[in-house]
Amino acid sequence: MSLRQLMKVAKVSGSALRPHIPDLVDALLEALSSLESQQLSYLQLHAERLQVDTEKLEKARVAASSGGSLHDTLDLCLRQVDDSVMAELVPRLVSIVKSGVGLNTRVGVAKFISQLAMQNLLAIKPYSGTLIKTLLSTAPSDKSNVVRMAYYGAAATVAKFASDARVVNMIENAMEMYGKDNDYPLCGAILLRERSRNASDALGKNLTLVLPLAFVAKNNDDKEIASAMKEVWEDNTSSESSFLQLYAPEIVAYICKGLDSSVWGKKKEAADAIAHLAKVLKEDLVKYAGTLTEKLQADLVGRIWDGKDKLLVALGEIGLACGSALVSQDSDVIVKMTTAALSAMERKKLDFQLAAVNCIQSIYSSAEAKADVHDAMPSSIVSQIAELGVVKLAEFYYVILEMPKDGDDDEAEMKRKQARKESIAVSVVQALLVSTFDKSCPSL
Repeated sequence: MSLRQLMKVAKVSGSALRPHIPDLVDALLEALSSLESQQLSYLQLHAERLQVDTEKLEKARVAASSGGSLHDTLDLCLRQVDDSVMAELVPRLVSIVKSGVGLNTRVGVAKFISQLAMQNLLAIKPYSGTLIKTLLSTAPSDKSNVVRMAYYGAAATVAKFASDARVVNMIENAMEMYGKDNDYPLCGAILLRERSRNASDALGKNLTLVLPLAFVAKNNDDKEIASAMKEVWEDNTSSESSFLQLYAPEIVAYICKGLDSSVWGKKKEAADAIAHLAKVLKEDLVKYAGTLTEKLQADLVGRIWDGKDKLLVALGEIGLACGSALVSQDSDVIVKMTTAALSAMERKKLDFQLAAVNCIQSIYSSAEAKADVHDAMPSSIVSQIAELGVVKLAEFYYVILEMPKDGDDDEAEMKRKQARKESIAVSVVQALLVSTFDKSCPSL
């Protein structure tokens, strides 16, 4: 009953409502959660036990509350906000962002701030720094992904009216979060995505910071992070090949940073990014091939972690993309690639060895396809590659064929394993053929 009376008063009060807006907005935002059905709150608490998707339920709760009279009254208040109200209203909003109780209250205050920014451009500008700082500092600690997205969306909207320095600081904040553990990478990805959605013009001034991260991070194992970063990349690049050419130095520098990381996931991301970069740039990658090869070669040393074979895939893609150009411009890189792959073949893990064989095939397949390679490749290098490779490849071929059978396997499993061994053996033979394409190589 009191809510209906407030709605009626707000409708007819006009500018007379302004002195009361801070108190009214505060009460209405808190009421978004306190007046919600207790059954929905109970369902949220027991969502896991009831096998209900938590995030979908939260979105449904927010959607259910967004069409009521509370939001209508908040909208009426919003229309009357001006400079005279902001000094008292902003501290109230900051307080609710920091300590608001309830899903609908926290999402509601974020939406109110976003609408306030869009409808009162001049009024909110002096307070944009305070609001952005509060939203960004509070969002990562919130357990709800829906609330985090709402806070980051609001921060991104307000940032349209912030200074260039504040925008750069916001982007650096997102990049810093992406480099941390736990939920912080997701927070950083969501912040950049919301920034791209709500203020793409401001983001466009800082593409040298954003695009390298987005290009690498869209290979993240976490699908939600990868999807957010892919959206950032695609929304800010009209032509992938052109933008990769333009931002190649910054992208390669960020890739090298990922390869230097002690986190395996970052190394995998960087390796996937190299493979994609090689496929797009092709021979234009040649100027960066030496740097990337050295980084990959260094990372191939040491224990084999899950996904380390991606490094060999990346190495092979570099050879495939610009092997012929390297032969004529920087043939030492070809030798380093081959040495790294051959060293990987000596490791004990079968899948890693197979990745090394495929890497050698990739390195030499592009060279084999071009007739000028036979003349361009110095005979000393061919001999060195042959000495390193032919015997090891042949030994590996026989090791595969002589792999012991597991006595516990049934007939179907034995056939599957035998087919796999034969497939690997064929790959080795193909690698032998492409690595001995020059007549100066010793024959088997």
